[in-house]
Amino acid sequence: MLCCAENSDSLDNLEESPSHSRGSAAVQETSDGNDVFSNQQDERDFGDHAGFFQGEGSADYREVLLAMEAKEKDFMPCWEKVDAQGEGMLEHRSRVVTCMQDLCRKLRFGDSTFFAAVNLLDRFLSVHAVKDDLRVLFPLIGIACVSIAAKMAEVHIPSLRSLQALMGPNLPFNAQHIQRTEMGILSSLGWAVNCITPYTVLAYVVKQKCAERPDREGLALAVFQEAVQQLRTSVLGKEYLVRSATESARACVALAFEGALEANAQQRQANDDGAIKRNREGFETGAYPNKRARSPTTPLCSQWLF
Repeated sequence: MLCCAENSDSLDNLEESPSHSRGSAAVQETSDGNDVFSNQQDERDFGDHAGFFQGEGSADYREVLLAMEAKEKDFMPCWEKVDAQGEGMLEHRSRVVTCMQDLCRKLRFGDSTFFAAVNLLDRFLSVHAVKDDLRVLFPLIGIACVSIAAKMAEVHIPSLRSLQALMGPNLPFNAQHIQRTEMGILSSLGWAVNCITPYTVLAYVVKQKCAERPDREGLALAVFQEAVQQLRTSVLGKEYLVRSATESARACVALAFEGALEANAQQRQANDDGAIKRNREGFETGAYPNKRARSPTTPLCSQWLF
């Protein structure tokens, strides 16, 4: 099915992400820059969710979350089958997922596209054992998964030739290889590509977690931003394969929620300390009207006259 006649020496060709050093012409075709991408993409994604966190309709989002929890099992990879492919499988997967993430950044794809592509990769590995001598095909499988996910979620889709260029000159794959690999993946997965991922349910889990908080809107956005970062990190590990989409999302939200509360507490303490300092300076300098300035020998507490 993934019948590429050419062979590459090893997967080491992708040890350094190719889009950082190769394929610049293809990147320029779809992107205005490199360093600015991450912030622009985050602002787009987080801005879209800000309105969701401001809305009411608590019953609606809970119903949607329950429906996704009931359906997510259909899109879970089988960890046992992936693990059965040998010790090097997780390392190969981690390196390819890192390259997929870099590719999505270069092409300004949203997080939903990236996590959908990872889901396609993991489910494909659950139904197809990749032999040791064929693991040079991992870059091809990874880029095909990104291409499929982009067609489901993105407005501007790069050509297969652009994707080929981003793979770099050291990989002997062309646009036809990518296309045939796409078809192989789609066939293997029964064309079930509109998948439920941890990112799909993340906003709903965040809203549920922050629903009872008086500062829920601002807190929810802060928790969501941090949870996305947690999710991007966790995607490389074994736990991501073992957990369901909701379990992964809840784990990341729990860490982000705790961190947000701690940050809020520190900010409130800093504000309180600043207010006390300003009050003290005001009384000491006589800046406050109708208050007697403190003499060098007068205790500060005696100046609190109302």
